[in-house]
Amino acid sequence: MRRYIINLLITFCIIFTTLVLIYCFTFGSMPIYIVQAIIASSFISSALTFLLYPKQTYSHKRILFQQIIYIILVMCMIMTTIIIVSGEISLLSFIVNLLVVMALFFLIKYLLYKKDQATAAEINELLQQRKKRTTT
Repeated sequence: MRRYIINLLITFCIIFTTLVLIYCFTFGSMPIYIVQAIIASSFISSALTFLLYPKQTYSHKRILFQQIIYIILVMCMIMTTIIIVSGEISLLSFIVNLLVVMALFFLIKYLLYKKDQATAAEINELLQQRKKRTTT
């Protein structure tokens, strides 16, 4: 459970920071309602990761299907937020948002993979130390 919460917070922070940076570099300043929309989008996106996280062993096809569903849900949420905030949506806006979502998705997966890899190396080291103590 602790690992899920840590991953949720990492995901939230990455999504929020990236969206704020993109908005600031694009428009310069940010009204408070945009910050609120970004916070809500970041929280919902990270919560969806938590809800769709496999609770048992699934096949690779099932995991891939869940990740595609996740991306579709996030895109629907972003498009809804854009429509609520600005009232308009264009094909260019959709494509840019899709690219941002895909880039964030792969960035988050990569960072979580590296974190899990470091944790596994730490556990292996502790197991080796324990094995040495028990054999001596």
